[in-house]
Amino acid sequence: MKSIFLSLFSTICLFTAFTSSLDAACVGKVDIGPAFVHVDILESGHTVKRMDMWAIRGDASYTIWKGLYVKPTLLYANGGAAKGGLFTAAFGVGHYTPLNDMFAVTPLLGVTYSHLWTKIDLPLYMLENLNEKFKAWSPYLGLEICCKFYEGWRLYGSFQYAWSRSRTIISHVGKFKSNCKGPTYSFLLEKDLSDTWSVNIGGAYNLSLSKEKHGLRGTGVKIGVVRWF
Repeated sequence: MKSIFLSLFSTICLFTAFTSSLDAACVGKVDIGPAFVHVDILESGHTVKRMDMWAIRGDASYTIWKGLYVKPTLLYANGGAAKGGLFTAAFGVGHYTPLNDMFAVTPLLGVTYSHLWTKIDLPLYMLENLNEKFKAWSPYLGLEICCKFYEGWRLYGSFQYAWSRSRTIISHVGKFKSNCKGPTYSFLLEKDLSDTWSVNIGGAYNLSLSKEKHGLRGTGVKIGVVRWF
């Protein structure tokens, strides 16, 4: 049962990690669109819970000083009454640093709040269909790389590492606290339609396992419409 509590924090990282650095030529941007996430909760390497959820995700970026920018992110996902849902809110600070005409890097740091709710079975305790709520705060560090490989086309890659302090509540069982950590990888392909509009598609992958192979495997995809200003 403890492995479930320790693994759920990774859903926090999965949808705040879709990367898209703020171009130095612009002051700000807004990116919003639909997303889909699949989560496998693992115990001893075996899947004990699957969650498939449609979502809406949005983020914004705004330059505050010489390449230094702030980035809030929101996501809401819902898999129906049987699966549950997820809400995340993140705030990050990054610095867009061009290396040459083709490449740029963005070191960043931030914090994410996550609230996940679902239903689980605990066969060991002969309990079924229990309501579970999971809340966590997770500071993170990351690095993004941007490649402008063709006129109007950009490819982004990102690595983030998060440390999570979480609280889990299971009906009729109790409350549990845990500390976790783990990485997330993501990519995003973006195409400019004009000087002020772009479209993109991205993906993210997260794997967080203990030495006993308890943990979580998560994947997600998103598409977005971007307004630059």
